[in-house]
Amino acid sequence: MRSIHLRCKPCRRRAIPADQLRMQEIAWTNARRARKAAAEIAGPVPAEVYAEIRESGPCVYCGSSANTVDHITPLARGGWEHEINLVPACRSCNSSKGTRLLSEWDPRRVVRAVAVSYKVAAVYGTLTGI
Repeated sequence: MRSIHLRCKPCRRRAIPADQLRMQEIAWTNARRARKAAAEIAGPVPAEVYAEIRESGPCVYCGSSANTVDHITPLARGGWEHEINLVPACRSCNSSKGTRLLSEWDPRRVVRAVAVSYKVAAVYGTLTGI
């Protein structure tokens, strides 16, 4: 699928005035912060818990070394900010998944994750009715 833009993304960003670009970044950050606050059940997850999850094993989606933490159900799609919704993931898988639900994403990676992680299996079972 071709983009409707004639210029690449970095070129489009450079064309935006610095003050306007900064306002867009602030708006995006505020929107994410609001989604995260709305998703919190019992307060924010401590940084130590994020570190434990990240170091708990390889990426659940592909098996490579995990250097990020992924929300199984994305905050933007109603996911919770709770350790039940967090799994270790590599940067590539986390970026690729983005705000997609498991049922909308790469089936090969999802099958591996369901086999490896009970958390992912539970969420996937809920999504698919299995």
